[in-house]
Amino acid sequence: MPVFPHDNIDFHFEQRGAGPVLVFTHGLSGDSADVRDLLGDSKDYSLLLWDVRGHGRTEPLGAPDAFSFARFAGDLQALMSHLGIQRAVVGGVSMGAGISTRLALDWPDLVRGLVLVRPAWLNERFPEPLRPCKRIGELLAAYGPDEGRRRFEQTAEYETICQTDPLAARLFCEQFTKARAAERNIRLQTIPLDCPIRSWDEVVEIKVPTMVIGSRNDFTHPFAYAAEWARRIPQATLEEVPYKEFDRAAYQFQVRALINTFMTALCQE
Repeated sequence: MPVFPHDNIDFHFEQRGAGPVLVFTHGLSGDSADVRDLLGDSKDYSLLLWDVRGHGRTEPLGAPDAFSFARFAGDLQALMSHLGIQRAVVGGVSMGAGISTRLALDWPDLVRGLVLVRPAWLNERFPEPLRPCKRIGELLAAYGPDEGRRRFEQTAEYETICQTDPLAARLFCEQFTKARAAERNIRLQTIPLDCPIRSWDEVVEIKVPTMVIGSRNDFTHPFAYAAEWARRIPQATLEEVPYKEFDRAAYQFQVRALINTFMTALCQE
C-alpha cells in the first residue's frame, strides 16, 4: 500500500479498479483489509481504501486529542485532495459511516453520494452500545491484552452483555486480541466519547442521495440507529441486510449488491 504523509503521520491507502470512485472507511479497531474483504473488486467502479489514524498500517499513532470524527474527516479530505479526487461517493461501516457523514457536512462539494453501513452513533456522544469500548481501552492501557481481558470478563458489565447478546460479548472480547491493541488503546477510550454530528439540525444540509444499511439483532449497531439516520437525511433510503455474525456470506453478498446498484444509479445521472 502507498503512503500519504500528513500531520506527521504516514497514512496507508489503496486504490483498486477503475471508473467512478467510491471512498470507503472501515470501522473502529478495523482496517482497510476489512473493507477489501467486504466489498471485493468491482468492474463498475474504483475503490479507495485507507487506514484511519491509530488503525491498520497507518503510523505513528499521533496526538491523543486528534481521535475525533472531525479530525478523521479532515484526514480523509487531505487524502482525497492529495490524490486529486474532486468528487466521489463516500461511505463506511460503523465508525466509517460517522467519518463519511462528517466529511459530507464539512466538505459537501467532495461528496456525490453517501453509503452508511450499520451506523453506531446517533446525535449524542458515548452511545450505550459502545460504552464497553471505553472500559476495554482502559483495561488494555493498564493491564495489557491477557490480564485486561480476564478483568473485563469479571465485570458485571460483561455479564450483562453475555445475558443480553452472547455474540456481542464475544466481539467485545476480540478487542483484546486485535493487533497492537494495548498500544492503540486510545482509540477505544476516546472515539466512543465523540459523535459524528453536533445535532440533528446539521443533517438536513446533506443534499446528496444516501443509502443507509442496517441489520437487526446487531447489539453495537442497532437497526433503529440505521432507521433514524435514514429518516433524518433528506434523500436517504433504508436497506436491511442479514446480521454478519449470523450469516457473513449473505451479509457480504447483499452489501455488495446494494452498493453496486447505488453506484450504477448515481453514475447514470
